[in-house]
Amino acid sequence: DQVLPPQLDVYVQDCVGLLLRLIAEDTAKSVAAVACESLNELIQDAGPSSFMSRLPQLLEALILLANGKAPCQTLLGDDDDHDEDDDDDHDNVLMDNVADLCGGVAKVAGARLGAEATDAMFRAFAGYAQPARSASDRAMALGCFAELCVELPPELAADRHFGTLQPLFASACGDTHANVARNAAFGL
Repeated sequence: DQVLPPQLDVYVQDCVGLLLRLIAEDTAKSVAAVACESLNELIQDAGPSSFMSRLPQLLEALILLANGKAPCQTLLGDDDDHDEDDDDDHDNVLMDNVADLCGGVAKVAGARLGAEATDAMFRAFAGYAQPARSASDRAMALGCFAELCVELPPELAADRHFGTLQPLFASACGDTHANVARNAAFGL
């Protein structure tokens, strides 16, 4: 693991704390989306020491977002003065950034993520993979599953969830939407 110089570590920890607070508490989807994107970039650069002490808080925020229960999804925030199409765009951007952050956490944390956290991520995104969901939701979920399988040890992801994922990926390869089929092929 990369060890940050003490002053930089303090700064990174402060940034991680602030970004987690924005993700968990802000009522604007656009703010939560940018906070997820920024946190993902930060942990990629700073390594696991930047967030492992706050992993439970991070996972709780990710699971709330994935389940549509975070304040930015349940309370009226700054994004709510837009029309419904804008709101759908904010949802897509937010959830794409949440899925990317899940993959980023898996990449940086690896096996330290643990089975419970990995299972929670799979459960949280399972609803987005359902055939009745939009193509963008399905593509996002399949991409998230594939990233988790690539970044985590098989016993946490690919082997553990094979019985569910293999038929899902295989059937989605024939989807009429290119992004869904592409992410399914990546998952296989």
